[in-house]
Amino acid sequence: MMMMAAFVNSSDALVEWNSIPIDRYDVRHLLTSPPSPRRRHHHIVDSFESELDQERYLDLSYNQQELAFKKKMKYGLKVELLDRLARLEAALATKQDSGYHDLLKKFDELKLNLEDARTLQDSEREKVLKEVQRLASENAKLQYRIIHLVRALEEADSKTTSN
Repeated sequence: MMMMAAFVNSSDALVEWNSIPIDRYDVRHLLTSPPSPRRRHHHIVDSFESELDQERYLDLSYNQQELAFKKKMKYGLKVELLDRLARLEAALATKQDSGYHDLLKKFDELKLNLEDARTLQDSEREKVLKEVQRLASENAKLQYRIIHLVRALEEADSKTTSN
């Protein structure tokens, strides 16, 4: 199916007719040469067409006036709404700017306070870790002493019971 569509859309499916590529099923292919331009009877057609054009343009000009008026109203309404929106945004921006700057200052202060608290927390953590290490070392020393004191007591008990 795709092959057929590709062939129909390709230039291979076209044939040359008076130096114009046309589809092989085009009816112009049956003609020996291009038809000559038709000549119209200008005086009869011109008067009739001018009457039709006059009628046509009368309707068209009224419709165009109506469309122009509607476009003007629509455009005017759009411009008015856009101006109103711009004024509201400007008013909102000025109100927000003062509040925004205050909030920004408060935010910066809170950020600084948070950084100070984190620094303090880090230094306290280091102190606690050093204290834990010192206490662990002291605990190991005390356990070593306890082990030796228990052995010494056991040896003393065994000597007193054996004597």
